[in-house]
Amino acid sequence: MGAESWLRPEVLSAVSVLLGALLGILGTLAVTWVSKRFEDRRHLRELAITAALENYKFKREDVEGGLMPPLDDYIIHMLCVAEVISKRKLKPENLSQVLGAIRSISSSFEKFYIDEGTMRPGSGQRRSTSVVGKD
Repeated sequence: MGAESWLRPEVLSAVSVLLGALLGILGTLAVTWVSKRFEDRRHLRELAITAALENYKFKREDVEGGLMPPLDDYIIHMLCVAEVISKRKLKPENLSQVLGAIRSISSSFEKFYIDEGTMRPGSGQRRSTSVVGKD
């Protein structure tokens, strides 16, 4: 089979069809992968925001007229946690370092809110924090 056999119209057509199909498959796979990745990230953000809202509601009920950070502090905290989880950066050997970094971010926000005077008063009665059987 010489160079002439590769230049025949039927061989060029077959090769063109195969290359076109391969490029189409690769394009579809890339679009599917990107879509799935963004869908997973959006779902994780939604879960983080839902968790932040529930945490905020719980803390608001737990505070007796004291000051508490605004909702955005809770959302940012949960988004940081979700980011760490999504990137699989949380390992037993670096657990305290990663959680310390997240707490540092939250502490910075809390300090900012206190300095700016934008901490919000909580509502409701303080709940008992004692463990059943440990009173």
